[in-house]
Amino acid sequence: MLVKLAEKVVSGRLPALLIAAAIGFMPMLSWGSAVVVALVALRKGSTEAIWPFIGASIPAGVAWFMGDMSAVGILFCSLVGALVLANTTQLGLALSGIAFTAVLMTGVVSLFPEQTALLYEQYSLMLEQLQSEGFEKIDIETQQFVTYSIVWSSAWLGTLSLLLARWLQAKLYNPGGFQKEFHYLRLSPLLVGVLVAGMAASQAIPMLEGTLPVLVMPIMMAGFGLIHCIVWIKRMGNMPLVMLYASLVFMGPIAVLLLMVAAITDSFSNYRNKMIPPEQ
Repeated sequence: MLVKLAEKVVSGRLPALLIAAAIGFMPMLSWGSAVVVALVALRKGSTEAIWPFIGASIPAGVAWFMGDMSAVGILFCSLVGALVLANTTQLGLALSGIAFTAVLMTGVVSLFPEQTALLYEQYSLMLEQLQSEGFEKIDIETQQFVTYSIVWSSAWLGTLSLLLARWLQAKLYNPGGFQKEFHYLRLSPLLVGVLVAGMAASQAIPMLEGTLPVLVMPIMMAGFGLIHCIVWIKRMGNMPLVMLYASLVFMGPIAVLLLMVAAITDSFSNYRNKMIPPEQ
């Protein structure tokens, strides 16, 4: 179904515009409009991507005036990532572009206190309702949390939108291409250095203190790609991947740290070159 919809999206400007607008109004699936924009940007470039971007901007604009700025953030993050990927063919650079776009959003969101105040009120009401139903009390003391939640959702859902768009593009025009691209996702030492410096700055500069989960994202994705590639090369089956994702759930920060260490050391050592891929 997704592939059929993707075929319709890339068939022309009007279908892309209408589909992006329609998906943007779907509850819980509104981020799918960013997938449409990213797919067209990857396949046809920035000029053609304007049309689905216009369509997606309508529901995103409505959400903005209702206090939710994350829809606009997801849209911009996925578009930036798609344009970087289309022009450089480097997935790691595209993911880093999404991360830094989300970091810039921290400053942009702070320019619109009315919207964050409105979203803060909605969060507070939701938490009060959960508490009345017997859930443990959760305190949100400042609107800064709202700003960070917008930035986090923009970065991570923007990343998901880009990856889904790339997968759909591969399904249509290059079967198996996405798997190879993801398996060989590896950040350059320079890019790792920039991201690590950004993480250090996020702990030293108060305005950036909530951007750490965003800057971690490209390194985590490179770690996922590395583990998937090793499992594929060694023909280890699916169990190691099940254990990987289970460890993220049950071990949390420790598993994330180990994944990041693997990705960072891989940027200097390139473990894949030391392995023989299976015959196709």
